[in-house]
Amino acid sequence: MGININAEYVDWVFHEKDTALTTNQVKAKVDSYRNQVVTFKDTVD
Repeated sequence: MGININAEYVDWVFHEKDTALTTNQVKAKVDSYRNQVVTFKDTVD
């Protein structure tokens, strides 16, 4: 049995409560945060 190694680079985790978004809508929102150089935003109530 071989060794399996996985590596991932995650620069954003995005969640919007009670909302269904398309992939393009999520990409647009995350791109907006990236362009504003937002590194952390917590809006949990």
